[in-house]
Amino acid sequence: MVLAYLDYQALVCSGCGGYLPETTHADHEGSYVAGAPHRCHRCTAIEKQRKDYEDAPQPSALVVWPAELRRRNG
Repeated sequence: MVLAYLDYQALVCSGCGGYLPETTHADHEGSYVAGAPHRCHRCTAIEKQRKDYEDAPQPSALVVWPAELRRRNG
């Protein structure tokens, strides 16, 4: 199962998640149209928090950033 997943990952673009045999095919050059992006609000919160640790020793070693959804009253 792990090997199948690794094989799959090798065929997926790390930038867009598209299937590389399709997205890199010469016939498809210029054929893709991008829509508006969607913002992940959890990632936004993590990036804001990450800025507070930019000057910490080895900031790239800080790899787990917990984030929780706070429900609004009402």
